Amino acid sequence: LTASTNYDVYVREICAIGDTTSWVGPTAFTTPCNVYTPDYLEAFATFTPVCWEQNTGPITGPTGTPGSSSWNHTDFANGGGADNAAKINLYTTSPADWLLSPSFDLSAGGYQLRYSVAVTTYNGTGTSAMGSDDQVQVLYTTDGGTTWLNLATYNTGNTPSNTGDLVAIDISAIVGTN
Repeated sequence: LTASTNYDVYVREICAIGDTTSWVGPTAFTTPCNVYTPDYLEAFATFTPVCWEQNTGPITGPTGTPGSSSWNHTDFANGGGADNAAKINLYTTSPADWLLSPSFDLSAGGYQLRYSVAVTTYNGTGTSAMGSDDQVQVLYTTDGGTTWLNLATYNTGNTPSNTGDLVAIDISAIVGTN
């Protein structure tokens, strides 16, 4: 079967030639996503991208059943043009929302994570500082989400520019297969 594809299954019993039961179904299911091997680029042309998930949970990492969150789809740094970015508004104290990428096979080693990040005024392009209660983390897990390790944190002491910062993080030491 093809990864990340919806299927319907129908079943019937065949006891002998001409002796069959009625079809039962459909029962719908989706096959799991492949584990990706870099190079990988997510352009966020659609949201939520195939094999990405939204979730909520504590500040230490996502928990529970994937579903929805406050993440949404827009143009990078609200600059106008094509929808090519994910964004979240950091205007309340309660959400702990997560956007999860698909799994990657990094066993070959030598990789880096590159992304662009910006903080702007609400639905605008102006400069804005992150609030004292705001925090955005880039985390990874090698044990299926039981523990999460931090790669980067953005907060009042580390607020990205409103025009965007290109970030490159050396992840060559992470050599897991999932």
